[in-house]
Amino acid sequence: MSRPRYQDTPSERIPEIETSDGKTKIRVIAGEVFGTKAVIETKIPILYYHFRMIPGADVTVPVPESYNAFVFPFSGDGTLYTEEGNTSLKEGEMVWFERGQGDVRFSLREDSPSDWQFLLIGGEPVDEPVARYGPFVMNTQEEISQAFYDFHAGKMGAIHS
Repeated sequence: MSRPRYQDTPSERIPEIETSDGKTKIRVIAGEVFGTKAVIETKIPILYYHFRMIPGADVTVPVPESYNAFVFPFSGDGTLYTEEGNTSLKEGEMVWFERGQGDVRFSLREDSPSDWQFLLIGGEPVDEPVARYGPFVMNTQEEISQAFYDFHAGKMGAIHS
């Protein structure tokens, strides 16, 4: 297992970029986009971006061909354009992309009644079996059993108040 690690990253340290037209702001939580790199270090390459678009905004974002990714709008509605066509995204609806998607375009109509906020999150698939139970995620049921044994035996450390 990997050793646990933690990074304390206050919100004000997360870089934010703005498109040249001023209609889209992107917080780069993990990964790199348009030459701006996140301050959070990840063990594996991922992207994690928070978009805020105002009416009339239109932006195309590169997604590495080897990544799976998803978009989750949490405020407002907008349109997503991919090689397969366009999709209207409503608040609370999630769209999933398989590997090989490439660039993704997001657009918010000029006459939209509100701004649009969403997350774009992605990374390379691990291509491993996944077993999960309770708080543990491993590759096999045997590893899950061992994790519970280690936990009950106190081998996972302690949090002291």
